[in-house]
Amino acid sequence: MSEAVLKQTPVGELPAREVAGLSPQAQPAEVNDNENAAHLVTGEQRHFEIPARMWYTMIVCYGLFLALMFAALGGGYSTLILVVAAGFVAMFFGTGKAMLKQGPLQPRSPLDRGNFRLPTLGGEMKEREVAIQMLIVPVCAVFFGIAICVIRLWVA
Repeated sequence: MSEAVLKQTPVGELPAREVAGLSPQAQPAEVNDNENAAHLVTGEQRHFEIPARMWYTMIVCYGLFLALMFAALGGGYSTLILVVAAGFVAMFFGTGKAMLKQGPLQPRSPLDRGNFRLPTLGGEMKEREVAIQMLIVPVCAVFFGIAICVIRLWVA
């Protein structure tokens, strides 16, 4: 045993008046803190604030990528891998769509309302900057799919 444990001495019980000062007063069980529970049924309140055209562009890019990969590698085990990848893409976009259906109607994006600037945590971003950040990976995936197709046609 450690020396600290051996040197400990039992502490006597605290007087009742000191115990009462240590803990907050308990509320009776009849108090209902859910009287106004409307906030529990309002649904998702987050706003994506991204124009629908950018989401559709992402969907088209990933669909084109998967189609190019299937054209280049289709058949055999790669078909299973591409089907699983398509399932992941569908889950990614489907989850966002399901979240939107659970909440109230989303307002139009600030980029669609003529503001052409999107407020973010790091400051306002122009529409071009938002598009570059959102679409760089999907567009690069399409170029990767095109490169694989070219290599496959060149080798065959």
